[in-house]
Amino acid sequence: MILKARIKTGCKKAYIKKLDGFYEIGVFSFPEKNKANIEAVKMIAEYFGVSSKNVVIKRGFASKDKVFEVMEKFK
Repeated sequence: MILKARIKTGCKKAYIKKLDGFYEIGVFSFPEKNKANIEAVKMIAEYFGVSSKNVVIKRGFASKDKVFEVMEKFK
């Protein structure tokens, strides 16, 4: 499954919202030393009920707009 997402960093509350055509993911971390990407991957994995090893950033590694691939069946 391919997932388009916009990451919002430095949030006071972590969240995942499904919007029109993409997901908005709010993370606590800031985009330094890959912390925000790691947190976003863990949140997506938990949301879809898969291991974080099965969630890969396909595009946008250094951008707020990212494309993830979830490589297993989800809830």
